[in-house]
Amino acid sequence: MLQITVLVGGHNCGAAAEAAAKIKGVAKVIKADNACLANGLPENMEKLILKVQSDGGFTHVMGSTSAVAKGTLPRVAAKLDVDQISDVIDIKGEDTFVRPIYAGNAISTLKSQDTVKVPCPDKSSLY
Repeated sequence: MLQITVLVGGHNCGAAAEAAAKIKGVAKVIKADNACLANGLPENMEKLILKVQSDGGFTHVMGSTSAVAKGTLPRVAAKLDVDQISDVIDIKGEDTFVRPIYAGNAISTLKSQDTVKVPCPDKSSLY
């Protein structure tokens, strides 16, 4: 069974963590509340995500459709020495992702063999 863990990182983010815990399918919420996370800087978020991923042994690291995720996830993937899969519009399985190519004129389905998958969604409809 799929176990979804949500990481909520920020400053004064208790309400967001509580809201995340109420989302159907979320098994666990990790809250990281620190002033250094207040502005969502990729440098700070990257360190947090890498620590949580390392401690938890997560196989997938995904962010929201946001500037913070688009700035942070490529950094996380580089540090993990895995590919970051951009603009994901559909997920077919734990290792199979769909994304547009050629300026959206074609759709590609790819299968990742990386130990940790780091997809970055393009549309919030994935959630």
